[in-house]
Parts: sequence; structure tokens; C-alpha cells
Amino acid sequence: AARPVAATVLKRFDYPLRVAVHIAFASLWVACPNWQRRADGFGSWVGVSVLSVEQERLSASFIKMFHRFLGNSSAGVFAMIVAQILNVNELIVAAGLVAGWIWIVLSFYEPTFDYAMKNAAYSSAIFLFGGLVVFNQDSVNLGYISLRITMVSIGIAQAFILDFIFFRRSARPKLCKEALAW
Repeated sequence: AARPVAATVLKRFDYPLRVAVHIAFASLWVACPNWQRRADGFGSWVGVSVLSVEQERLSASFIKMFHRFLGNSSAGVFAMIVAQILNVNELIVAAGLVAGWIWIVLSFYEPTFDYAMKNAAYSSAIFLFGGLVVFNQDSVNLGYISLRITMVSIGIAQAFILDFIFFRRSARPKLCKEALAW
């Protein structure tokens, strides 16, 4: 009788334990000086990314990781293209292009890619104009865009790797079933 009770207790703490492990590893980007230098002071984005993709079901987490990566990648490509083309005096044009991008992304809304599409829509504005606030500059900052894309991608990769390594006994069957159903 002791075994089923222990298994039930462990099952109940599976999700909180996963979140705690993820936050512990993500906090290294803020706490460790070497990692903080590599993140250029923006290591918190790793933790935000991890927390935004972790779900109670591992299969749902893997799907949300894929959607966040897809949304951030497409928004990042768009932001990099706009940043390469435009200069300091064309922030109004950049705002118009971002509005057009958001309209295009949300016009082709697909319910199965809900999170990816919303993420692609709002991330483009954050990528392009976040550097204005952070670096106190009057221009779109290509370094900020690439740093943000990198830190978000590291957070997604960390979430995937930790879930797959530490919690894979329950993740593999669920992931296979969800992937085949998708």
C-alpha cells in the first residue's frame, strides 16, 4: 500500500518539480557572472521563455515550445530584415511595417498555431522597438534583436533538453502520441 501512495505523491509534485528545476537552471543566466556577461545582462529572458512554455502536461509543453520557437523565429527574421533596411530617421516607417506584419500574421490566423501566430505578432514590435528603451537610442538596434532572439531560443532549448533528459520516461510516449495525432 505504501508504493501507490508514494507514486501518487510523486505524481502530484511532478509539475512543480519540473518548474523548479527549470527556474533553477534559468536563474544561472542571471546569477553566474560568466553567463550574465554572455547574456549582456538580459539573462532573465531565458527564465521568461522557460516559464511561458512549461505546461502541466509534457506533450503540451513540447507543442508550446515549438510554437514559441516558430513565432519568435519568424518575428526575428522580420525584425532583422527591417533593421537592416531602415535607418535612424525611418522609425515611423518601421512602425508602419510592424503594423502591416501584425495584420498579415493575424489575418492568416490558424487555430492550431494560435500561440505561434500571436507570438510572431507581438514579438516583432518588441524586437524592433525594445532596443529604443533599453539602449536609449533613436534607432532600431540590430544587436538587441539578435540578443533577444538568442536568449529566447536558449530558454526554449533549455526547457526542451531538461524535460527530455530529466522527465523523459513520461515524455516520450506522450510526445509520440501527440506528434502522430498532429
